[in-house]
Amino acid sequence: AYFTYTRTQTALEEGVAKKDTLRTIRVLKKGLKFYFVIECRSEYKEDLKKICKVTRHFGLRRTRGLGEIKLELKEDEERQKQEKIYLEKDEQGAGIYELSILIENLSDLLLTTRLGRAQVSDSFICGSFILGAFARAYISRYDLKNAHEDEDFYRLFLSGEVKFLNAYPTDGSWNEYYPTPASIAKEKDKERYFNFKWKDVQKDVEKDVQVEKPKFEYMRKTTADEIEYISVIQRVEYHHQRPVSRTIGHPTENEGEFFQFEVIEKEQKFLAKIIGTKSDLKILTELIPNDSLIYLGKSKTAQYGRCRLEYGDIKPLANEMRWEEGEEIVLRLLSDMILVNEYGFIVPDIDVLKKEVALNIGIEPEG
Repeated sequence: AYFTYTRTQTALEEGVAKKDTLRTIRVLKKGLKFYFVIECRSEYKEDLKKICKVTRHFGLRRTRGLGEIKLELKEDEERQKQEKIYLEKDEQGAGIYELSILIENLSDLLLTTRLGRAQVSDSFICGSFILGAFARAYISRYDLKNAHEDEDFYRLFLSGEVKFLNAYPTDGSWNEYYPTPASIAKEKDKERYFNFKWKDVQKDVEKDVQVEKPKFEYMRKTTADEIEYISVIQRVEYHHQRPVSRTIGHPTENEGEFFQFEVIEKEQKFLAKIIGTKSDLKILTELIPNDSLIYLGKSKTAQYGRCRLEYGDIKPLANEMRWEEGEEIVLRLLSDMILVNEYGFIVPDIDVLKKEVALNIGIEPEG
């Protein structure tokens, strides 16, 4: 009642209300102010200011006396001040760096991220699990009650400025392995591989040899013609929920339940990367000391999820993409991708992906 009131209306016929035409709607009282945050690139700021000036109505019944508004764009001076402080704290200015992390699971892991597959583990450690471990450490250290209101917490874990990448399996030498592309094929009964992303290779292979899908999940290129591959060792764990009566140690026809999990076996290594400014990456390494224990995935309070974390060096991120006119661009997704079109809808559309790539390398996308 403090913010709204109800308004009723009906249709009249010869001065008498028509049957079944009484309507009641709840409306906001005039004079209220609402604040919301917009995060956008600096080049859109002037356009947003113009949009705010010309927007005069909002909501329903705009032609019947409702919905008149006034929009105003205010720059967050406090946020700008904080960003300046963070940049000054960074020894190398606003440069972007990457921190490598080696994770070894000391117990079995149950890592489920897909709907409907709660009892089947993924073969990699999702970046959100790693983010969660650092966020828990931050909340515990500073005893936060409303973590989202803390500026440092927001920047590190909610704003997207710091990126927690997936951890894929690795060997003992910190070598980077990635998911095997769908374009890789193996010659049947031989250790010879082809990459079907090149049209001339596809033409030759179809004529001369039989190919099959490789059995390994992750790979890395060592030379132009050779690859190394690795797979994650998984096994099935069996459990049962006991009946209410503790005198019965097994499920019965009416009580208890038998179920199984597919888990990642212990003592395997995974390599992850965190991307951000040098100062932010240093903050993260202080939250969880080197060679510490962390818990990842599901059933962390039972028998799963215990891992050891080891840091590598903080290095500048080499992310410059060079492209010359006429060259082909091959984009390989290392993780799932969510694409959003110009209307804000999530769509798996290749044209949206093409525009995103063009924007990142500074060219105009073709039709």
